[in-house]
Amino acid sequence: MKTLAFACCGPCAIALASDVLEKPHLYFNGDCFDTREEYDRRLTALMTVNKSLFSDQKIFIAPYEPKRFETCEQCIEYRLEQCARAARENGFDSFTTSLTVSPHKDTTLINQIGAEVATRFGLKFVALDLKKGGGFGNTVKVSKDLGIYRQNYCGCKPR
Repeated sequence: MKTLAFACCGPCAIALASDVLEKPHLYFNGDCFDTREEYDRRLTALMTVNKSLFSDQKIFIAPYEPKRFETCEQCIEYRLEQCARAARENGFDSFTTSLTVSPHKDTTLINQIGAEVATRFGLKFVALDLKKGGGFGNTVKVSKDLGIYRQNYCGCKPR
């Protein structure tokens, strides 16, 4: 199965390099980030992770087109829709996300949104819980080892 995985940053993408699934191709969309600088810092970190852990394979990168969302659910749905669209346009069978590694995000909700988006796009959504087995702690350690930028917020302007 050929999977495209939405990754919001390098640290979260680290969780996708585990044995959870065959190494997916990465998709980056930073439209929710509050500044272009934040977009650039996260993309740079993601590129470092891709080179180190994903054999420097192609990353599908959406241009920065800032958007604002009223709720986290709307933002997650938008990001997963964009990943699903890119997956369908580029011949992938499925898509997933690294968002479930965050201890601040609701894994059940993310996977539910992903399943709904998959139905609309005629793809399979690979539901993951990347927090399991110390996933978040591993991303912190590997981020430090790689010396990459590790943000302390989701990316949108604080409400």
